[in-house]
Amino acid sequence: MRLGELALAVTFALVVASAIAAAQPGSSLVIEGPVEDAAYSGGLLYVGFGNGTLAVLDGARRVWGIDLRARGTPKIVESAGDDSAVVLTDSSQLGLIMGNGSARWIKLPLDPNAVARGKSGLACAGESTLAYAGGMAVLVRLPELEAAESFSVLNTFLSGRLGPGGSGLLLVGFDTFCPACIMSEEKRVILVGPGETLGFIASRLRDAAVLWRLNWLALAHWDSLKVYKLAARALGELVREVRYERPAKEWLSYGFAPSGSVFHYVYSEGGLLRVTLIDVESGEPIVGVLSAAGCSRVISAVGDDRSVALVCYDSYSGVARAFYGKLQGELRIADVTLGPPRRLKLGRDGALFIFERGLLAMPTATSPRAEQEKAPPLARLTVKVLDDGGRPVYGALVCVNSSCALTSTTGDASLTLARGSYVLKVSAPGTEGHVEPLSIQGDTTVLVSLRRYYALRVVVVGRFEDGCAVVVRSAGGGEVGRASACNATFEVPRGTYTVAALLGGQAVEQQAAVNGDALVVLALPQASHIAVLVSNGSGVLEGATIELLDARNATVSRSSGSLKASVPPGAYTVSVRVPGYANLSARLELRGGASLTILVPPRRESEGQAGGYGHPAVTAAASASAFALGALAARYGALEGLARLLGSLKRRMAAPFGPWMHAKRRSR
Repeated sequence: MRLGELALAVTFALVVASAIAAAQPGSSLVIEGPVEDAAYSGGLLYVGFGNGTLAVLDGARRVWGIDLRARGTPKIVESAGDDSAVVLTDSSQLGLIMGNGSARWIKLPLDPNAVARGKSGLACAGESTLAYAGGMAVLVRLPELEAAESFSVLNTFLSGRLGPGGSGLLLVGFDTFCPACIMSEEKRVILVGPGETLGFIASRLRDAAVLWRLNWLALAHWDSLKVYKLAARALGELVREVRYERPAKEWLSYGFAPSGSVFHYVYSEGGLLRVTLIDVESGEPIVGVLSAAGCSRVISAVGDDRSVALVCYDSYSGVARAFYGKLQGELRIADVTLGPPRRLKLGRDGALFIFERGLLAMPTATSPRAEQEKAPPLARLTVKVLDDGGRPVYGALVCVNSSCALTSTTGDASLTLARGSYVLKVSAPGTEGHVEPLSIQGDTTVLVSLRRYYALRVVVVGRFEDGCAVVVRSAGGGEVGRASACNATFEVPRGTYTVAALLGGQAVEQQAAVNGDALVVLALPQASHIAVLVSNGSGVLEGATIELLDARNATVSRSSGSLKASVPPGAYTVSVRVPGYANLSARLELRGGASLTILVPPRRESEGQAGGYGHPAVTAAASASAFALGALAARYGALEGLARLLGSLKRRMAAPFGPWMHAKRRSR
C-alpha cells in the first residue's frame, strides 16, 4: 500500500471507528457519510464511499481502507465469496478486492454514465460475476477477471441474476425509447442455461426469476404470478398461476428472493404496511403486517429463508424506519435520519440499508469472540394485547428495548430475552400507546390493554356562505379537537363529548356518546331573508347605496336602489346613502323574513349650504318629518325589530336640533 493510500485508510479508520465504537457484536450499526454501497463478505463489511475510498470493517475492532480514486468512485459492492468482494466504479472498472487488501482490476465495455446514474448492477455466484449498465451486460470469470460473454438490449438492463455456481444467468431489459413499451411494461427476457439460450418479450411484466433446481421460470405479471417449465430454447407448459390479493398498481415494492423461491410485494392498508410472500413452488401465500405509516417511499427485499428487510421513509419528518426479520417471528426495528433510502441488500450475513447520507447495517451473526462467551440465561416474554373492549389487537408493535415483534390475530407476541430490566412499549394504529417498566427474571406473560381511538365524524347541514368551524369538547369542557370545516373527522377514545358548530357569533351544540365510530349531524338555523327598497315617494332611487352590515360591521351585502339578501339569523345594520338626500342607518334583529321600504325626501337647500353634504344637522333636519311620514310600508319578522328601528331613528333626528335651538335663543 502506498503512503497516500495508507494515510487515507487511517483517516477512514478513525471516522468509521468513531461511528460504531458503541456497537456490540450482532447489534445494528450506523455509519454517517457519503456511502455509495456496501456488502457483507466472510464476516467483513465492505463499504464504498463517495470520495473514492473503500473501507473494510470487522466489527469495531479492525478497520482498513483503500484509495480507489485512480479507478473511480465505487458505485456497487457485492460479495464474491467468503473473503473477497467485487467493486464496480463509475469509470466502468471492475475490481476484485481480497480480504487482505490486495486488488485486481479489469476495464469493462460498460457505459460509465449509466454506472454513475445508478443504472447498473452486479450479481456474483461461484466463480462468475455478471455486470450490467445501460444496454450492455458482461459475464466475467473470477479470479482471472476475464470477460467471457456479453449481452445487449436497446438501452437499459433492469436486473440480472446468476444461477448456483454461475451455471446460468437471467437478464431483464427495457426499451425506454418506446412509449408504448413503457406503458405496458414490455420487457425483454434473456435466459442462458446449461447448453441453451432463450430470449423473448413479455408484456405487463414486473420481475422474473429462475428456480434452477426445478428448471422453472417465474414471471411476475401485473395480474398474477405465472410459473413455466423450461424446454429447449422455449417456454414449456404452465406449472401454476397465482392470483394476487392486491393488483400490481397498488404495490409499493416487490421482488424475488435470490434463488427465485419466494416472491413478495408490499402495499399499504389502514395505516399498516402489508407484506405478502408467495412460495413459488407451492403457490401458498403468507401475509404479514408492519406498523409503519406515512411512507412516501418503500424499499424491500426477501430472502430465501423468508426473512424480510424493509425500509419506510417519511419525507415529512425525514425519519426512515427499517425492519429486518421474520414476519411471523421477531423483528429488528430501527429509526434513522440519514435521508431517503437508495438501496437495500439482504443476505445470509444480514441486511444493509443504504441512504443518501449513510448506512444502517443489521448483521445476523455475532463475532467468534461473542460466540465463545457464555450466553446469559434466557427467558420467554409473552405479551397479549387487547383493546379497551377486550378484543385482540392484530399487528400491534411490541418492543422491549430494541427487540420487537408484531402481534398475531390472537393479539399475542413473543420475545426471547436475557434476564434483566427493560422498558416495554406497545403501539398500534388507532390506539393510545402503552409504556411500562418490565423486569424479566424468568418466563413472563404480560397483559396490555390499549385505549382505542374511534372516528367521530361531524357533518354540519344548513345554508352558510362563509364556512364554519367545528369544535369537540370533552365532558370536562376541555377542547379535544377543532377543524375549520363543516365536515370533519376526529379520533377520540370512548366517552361523552360536546360537539359544536360555530357560524359567526352563533353556536349549535349537541351531546355525543362515543362507544365506536360515530356520526353527529348538526343542523344550522334556516337563513333569514331581507329586502330593502329606497324611494323618494315617486319611485325607486336607483342611485341609493344600501349596505347590510353584520355584528362586526363587516359588509354582508351591498346594492343600489333595492337589496335582497339571505343571511343567517342575527343582528344587522341597514345603512342608506343617497346623494342629495338624507343618510339613514338602523339596527334590526332578523329572526325570519323581513322587508323594509324607506322613503327619503331631498335635503333643504339652505341646510345643505350651511352644513354641507352629510352634516348631521342637515341629515336630521331633512329626515325628521320624512321618516315619520315616509316609513309607511315597513314589515319585520318581529315587532320588537320595528320598535327598535323607529326609536333609533327618532333619537338620531332629535339630537342635532339642540345646538341649533340654543343658538337661536342667544340671538334673541
